[in-house]
Amino acid sequence: MPDAWSVAQVRRAISAYPLSGPVLDVGAGEYSSWFRPLFHEAGLTYIALDRDQCAGIDIHADVLSYRSSGWGSILCLSVAEHAERPKRIIDRCRVLLRRGGHLLFAAPICWERHDFPSDYWRILPDGARLMLSRMELLELVTENGDDFTMRNQLFAVARKR
Repeated sequence: MPDAWSVAQVRRAISAYPLSGPVLDVGAGEYSSWFRPLFHEAGLTYIALDRDQCAGIDIHADVLSYRSSGWGSILCLSVAEHAERPKRIIDRCRVLLRRGGHLLFAAPICWERHDFPSDYWRILPDGARLMLSRMELLELVTENGDDFTMRNQLFAVARKR
């Protein structure tokens, strides 16, 4: 679930990087209404994808079986911790991006349990670097620095080579 910090990081990334559209939000869930306006304001087409049908979803599909590539930017926010094999999600996003496209990635480091439908992982910065190693990592920041004993999350921007 996105929160104010995640929304602020996405807003900042829209300003800081030459993101291009269309933008695919992988696992958008019911939160597409948080991000659609940000990309609309930037003049970018935003498409919400989720395997669950809910309000605001444009494409009802599982990202691992989704085949339409050529996306300019992809959001994968608070999704990886719900996948049995989170690196597969990141690898699939990389395949779906066109060359030079950007992936905006967020994941919890220390967070309460939240089932959607399952909650398997917490991802530390080193784990995010490993998962994004086939891309050019442009930034990786954490909400509360290196304090991994309290509620904390990470946000990364990577570019497909």
